[in-house]
Amino acid sequence: MTISIRPAIATELPLLAAIEVSAASCFALLPELESECDYPTLPIELLRQFEVFVAVNDTTGARNATLATERQLVGFIALRLLDGTPFVAKVSVLRQWQQQGVGKALLRQLEARAREICGQATISLTTYRDVPWNGVWYSRMGYKEVLDEDVGTVLGAEHFALLSRSRLAHNHEAWAWVAMAKPAVLR
Repeated sequence: MTISIRPAIATELPLLAAIEVSAASCFALLPELESECDYPTLPIELLRQFEVFVAVNDTTGARNATLATERQLVGFIALRLLDGTPFVAKVSVLRQWQQQGVGKALLRQLEARAREICGQATISLTTYRDVPWNGVWYSRMGYKEVLDEDVGTVLGAEHFALLSRSRLAHNHEAWAWVAMAKPAVLR
């Protein structure tokens, strides 16, 4: 298995919905969150506003995106700036490729890109705090929860508004939806 990470090309954006659906299927393991399996995928118009990187199962070892017949997209990550801070808008990995380091490789690529565009930047995201493949995984990757009362001052007003909107969309009382950040990502 050879995985390469590279910027997505425009013709690949429609393919990312299938990856999102596959990735979200793991929520069926948690009955309270099973509705997340049906959560709408990111619209292509929105994906075009993000910086998107794809993880590719590269059987040829080539890095040319035109060799699509010999390559399979297995995951993606989307980055945008929020309050001037790099924000992880989405990480999705095909269910059969999860727990094989694909998400970690995608996140490391995003962190490297964040350093390029913002220097030693803090990176932020929103997620379920206690779900093992969400907040627990991000914690292992060095991200820390930002307390609700600190989101607006530590991360900014756009983060606070996004967290509030996200909580309405992911309204599951038993599972806390939180903001997390990894301060000053270093090389």
